[in-house]
Amino acid sequence: MNGKPNNGFTTVEILLTLFVGALLLGGGYQLYSIVKKSSTDSRNQTDASNIAYEQLRNYSEGTAGGCVPSVASEETITANIPQPTTLPGILLMKVKRTCPFGNNDEISLITVSITYGESGARYEVSHALYTR
Repeated sequence: MNGKPNNGFTTVEILLTLFVGALLLGGGYQLYSIVKKSSTDSRNQTDASNIAYEQLRNYSEGTAGGCVPSVASEETITANIPQPTTLPGILLMKVKRTCPFGNNDEISLITVSITYGESGARYEVSHALYTR
């Protein structure tokens, strides 16, 4: 025994503990920011999907009669998205009506696509429905 009492922690031990604690807090913050961004992206995709499905239902109810020779085999409409919406950036909605089995068939395919996002990251959600 060297006769020196052991009454506390050394400066090196305290600095090492603070360093390890800072690493854990930094990793936790990065994980939190990733989860938050993922949650926001998921919410935006759900909002766009709901808008596309609602517009698909509205458009399909208003287009009875199926495909007839007087209607073009493919018809694309660029429409405005109903407001208010929480989707970020430029919003664009396209409604496309096609006759997949020829112009004389009663069945038509209606596709609604919602495009949203900033110029760097663009996202698209589509829904389709066969109608008579």
